[in-house]
Amino acid sequence: FFYWNRFDYNGVFVNGTASLNLEIENLGTDTLNISSISSDETAFVPDLVTFLVLPGESQIVEVSFNPVTAQTYNGILSILSDDADEDSIAVSLTGQGVPGPIIEIDSTSFNVSVTGCDQTENRSLKISNTGGQPLDWEIITGLGYPRNKSLLVIQENDEWSVYMNNFIIFACYNF
Repeated sequence: FFYWNRFDYNGVFVNGTASLNLEIENLGTDTLNISSISSDETAFVPDLVTFLVLPGESQIVEVSFNPVTAQTYNGILSILSDDADEDSIAVSLTGQGVPGPIIEIDSTSFNVSVTGCDQTENRSLKISNTGGQPLDWEIITGLGYPRNKSLLVIQENDEWSVYMNNFIIFACYNF
């Protein structure tokens, strides 16, 4: 049967998941019985462990990499079958668990007293990243009204200050 002999997952955030597909193809004339698929490293997990592959057909096995610490992981995926030529196949697996970004926000909410239509309030919010990778973030202000566009972001090292001006807290409509 046909297979790939090496998978490299590169860097994956700790407690994250990445998957690669292993295609097992039956090039023979008899049904191929895959009796076992297992990994010697628990961070690598196949979604299928036994199955049959008809002649001329193939089966995709999704192999997930789930690092739990920041380190390099190496393993062997062992595939056992009734193939006359290759009843045991080893696929080399490698991946790197990397620390992800950790967002810290100085406030989780804003308190505003609304007393009338189209009232505006100015607020600031500090966002920090104490993790090991860059933090991608986005702030969506208000309810999407055109006046909600005034947003100032200042970055110093891995700390951002966000200033929202002319933020519509409450809008009135006449129907």
